[in-house]
Amino acid sequence: MNFHFTPFRMKAKAAAHYCGMSETAFRRAVELENWPEGQKDSGGTYWLRSDLEKAMQEESQPIKKMNFGMPI
Repeated sequence: MNFHFTPFRMKAKAAAHYCGMSETAFRRAVELENWPEGQKDSGGTYWLRSDLEKAMQEESQPIKKMNFGMPI
């Protein structure tokens, strides 16, 4: 895909590309609920750019519940 702008909503192939994933990995992550579920509309299922950006930001946050420095 070669966009001169980032679209507001994207089908799976473009959404995967935007997130830096293969389409297969993206669909698997959506199925496992690690990524937002797309919105069904006429013409297919679409992912909003804002939802993808939010998911990428949440994924990059450190896990605060686990303290790996604490002895067992």
